[in-house]
Amino acid sequence: MDLRSGLKESLEEMGYQVWASEFPDFPVDSSLHAQDNCLRNVERADQYVLILNGPYGAAYEGTAYPRHPLPDDPKRRVSVTWYEYLRALHCGKPMRILVRESIWDQRSVFQAARKSGAALKEPGLPPELFDFLEFVCSRQKANWIHHFRDLPEARKILCEWLRQDEAQSARQFEREVRELLLLGGYRALDAEPTGVRYFPAETGDAQVPTQ
Repeated sequence: MDLRSGLKESLEEMGYQVWASEFPDFPVDSSLHAQDNCLRNVERADQYVLILNGPYGAAYEGTAYPRHPLPDDPKRRVSVTWYEYLRALHCGKPMRILVRESIWDQRSVFQAARKSGAALKEPGLPPELFDFLEFVCSRQKANWIHHFRDLPEARKILCEWLRQDEAQSARQFEREVRELLLLGGYRALDAEPTGVRYFPAETGDAQVPTQ
């Protein structure tokens, strides 16, 4: 099983809907260019995962967005993957960035080659891929990099992130419920022996526990 298929399967087992362009369940608007569908789906998604696994990707050829999106490098044509990252960054999407360890290990070689003007000799890794990686690392936010060696390690990184996100969302929901109950005039009581606070229901004997 390849990396993207394996990650999609694992996340769907956790209850998430995963959009990846090579699968038939990827949402498509036939009125848009194929690449613009990719960018629009990033904007529609709740979370975004960037995986640098070797290929750089095709240059953006769509019509819904500017062909040269980098103000500091106005002549550069970026790949669709690079553009997806830009849209996720612009929209403030929660994201995780996974970089294959062998690519990360070559980053210093690329940097040295750039400074000396020499060509990057690593077979199969285009210089544009490292330009993209340098761009991500230079951002003031959304630049935390996870290195992975194989599918199990990448799966562990993403699943742990999503579990933490779910726990944080649950805690936020509990806080909001408590605030609403207090605003409504309910009294918070301490339960014995657990110490978990609860609010008596307005009628009947039911109690609404909140931690």
